Amino acid sequence: MRSEIAEVRSEIAEVRTEIASLDTRLSTQIAEARAEQRTQTAEVRTEIAEVRTEIASLETRLIRWTVGTVIATATLTVAILRLLGPAAAP
Repeated sequence: MRSEIAEVRSEIAEVRTEIASLDTRLSTQIAEARAEQRTQTAEVRTEIAEVRTEIASLETRLIRWTVGTVIATATLTVAILRLLGPAAAP
């Protein structure tokens, strides 16, 4: 009976050792996953900042083109009116 109790205690000690080992490995894996998540989050934030910068640049270019087109259209309109103005008058 005592030998059986000793065997059970030995097995319990082995199970406790295995659980401690699993706990350590699990903690390590969780820490690695969190570190990877932080890295990926930082990368995504960097990409978002780059996209925002690119959008701002494109917006500026679009505004410049729009203003330039409006000025060119107005200039052409004035030139055509000047050309046709005296000829169109009775």
